[in-house]
Amino acid sequence: MDLLYDSLDVGQVFDQGRTGLPYYDMILRDPSYAYEAKGVQGLVVFMEPDEYMRKVAELHGTSVGRQYDAIDQGSLEHLKSVVERGQKIDMLLLDYDKGEQEGRHRAMLATMLGLRTLPVLVVEPA
Repeated sequence: MDLLYDSLDVGQVFDQGRTGLPYYDMILRDPSYAYEAKGVQGLVVFMEPDEYMRKVAELHGTSVGRQYDAIDQGSLEHLKSVVERGQKIDMLLLDYDKGEQEGRHRAMLATMLGLRTLPVLVVEPA
């Protein structure tokens, strides 16, 4: 089945309620616990794929080009096939508390699909 890229929206592609990572899914499920026990707060923000890549580069102290260089074509094709089967993929992550990110491949896929925004869990110290 070929994707009809023009007709996709962010809700058809991304599961906006999970990251696929237990610690971060806990932040989404129980923000009070995350704040009180872990000292972090999380907020789901919608941003453009290029904005996400700029923020990842800033987080890692590298160039945006270097972040795009880190994208593996096989991983990108796998994500594309998941979406083509009608399955949703996990939202992206920027963790300013731990200095971590998850989602370069998903950001690139969103660009390929013509999505203007994507959901990102932004975690910061409380």
